[in-house]
Amino acid sequence: MDGGRHIGYRRGLKRASWVARYHTPKGGYLKKVLGVADDTDDADGEKILTYGQAQTEARKWFTEQERRSGETTDRTYTVKSAIRDYLAWYKEHRKSYRDVELRANAFILPKLGDTEVGKLKTPEV
Repeated sequence: MDGGRHIGYRRGLKRASWVARYHTPKGGYLKKVLGVADDTDDADGEKILTYGQAQTEARKWFTEQERRSGETTDRTYTVKSAIRDYLAWYKEHRKSYRDVELRANAFILPKLGDTEVGKLKTPEV
């Protein structure tokens, strides 16, 4: 991957997994297990991942880490980006994901999607 971003294959005793590693601006690094490798079971796109799916998940995680560290290369953070990040989190932690996704697509994104989060005003929301 890109400098400071790595994706690896780690073989365990029973299964192998995909692991992402992100080097922070302060010199340390963070790791995240992305999912089980599809060596012995068919990929489901959630818990068992192909290499391509692992890359996609790693990129999402890297972007999140960059934003948290204040290191983002994209200076504009739009409502569309915020909704995308929120839905990614929501899908992993809540059961009503589809309902929230439909409402965001119907009511929020058409009017506010391209607005920079930092420029939102109370009356708009």
